[in-house]
Amino acid sequence: MIDPTHQADSFKQRVRDSFRRQCLQCAGCRAIRIARRDFVYASGQRNAMVYLIESGQVKLVLPTLEGKECLLAIRVEGDIFGELCLTGQNERLETAVAMKETTVRQIPIRNFLTCLRQESLLEGLVQYLALRISEQQEMIAMLATEDGEQRLAKTLLHLGEVLGRGSAGGTRIEHRISHVELSRMVGTTRPRIGIFLKKFRELGLIRLTSERFLVIDQDRLREYAMGRGDSRRQWLPEPQFQPLLAEPPAPQAILPHASSIIRAGRKFPDSPGSSVASLMAAQPASIDPCRYRNSHPKVNRMAS
Repeated sequence: MIDPTHQADSFKQRVRDSFRRQCLQCAGCRAIRIARRDFVYASGQRNAMVYLIESGQVKLVLPTLEGKECLLAIRVEGDIFGELCLTGQNERLETAVAMKETTVRQIPIRNFLTCLRQESLLEGLVQYLALRISEQQEMIAMLATEDGEQRLAKTLLHLGEVLGRGSAGGTRIEHRISHVELSRMVGTTRPRIGIFLKKFRELGLIRLTSERFLVIDQDRLREYAMGRGDSRRQWLPEPQFQPLLAEPPAPQAILPHASSIIRAGRKFPDSPGSSVASLMAAQPASIDPCRYRNSHPKVNRMAS
């Protein structure tokens, strides 16, 4: 079976070599240096360019009407982004921001397609985009079906595959990603990210180096994310079951004492004696309807 990640890496390398040759004679292609936190393009901007990252790191964010941001993806050296303009929609939906000093190569759509056709890379582009669609579908399913802790674990695994390098004791992520950026990827709050990361460190699933880089134990973290690890099971609370009443009380045994239950609940809201079951247990088994009717004017009016 062919590894799709290996295919994507091979495609990116071929595209990078191809555009380095083609851009020397292409009028519209040029390299641009972007400072940290500067925009490559912004949401709503009309832009018919595809971008190839030669060095650095770019994040794609989708702003909301409330002023918040959803972090869609992080692109690194060799990645292509801005390819949605190939659909003919030149107005950008997302915003591309440099996470550190970055150099990107800007390529007009026509030149991009011409170069891929000449280099026989169109099939590779289709496979590359299909892999991205698969990743997005997995992310949608994860956000819809899993809790925040599992989402963070799987996000760290994905970042380890994309940004990590093998090292002693795990996969080392040498790209700095803040807690705020992680919260936007996972779909939770920054304090929750801090709580989850602390737990992961205590369980030995991740650790920080002296340079403050994150090292992931991918095997153990994957087991934890799937709910199979012993460390996750020991953090999960045991389900608590409340015994059901063997035989429900008759309605006529409850109605006469409803006012007593309400008064007790208002007066002693936290008292064990204010529960329905305890008040019912304290009442006599036999009830005199006439006595109850005479002591309750409202019931008398309704009966008449």
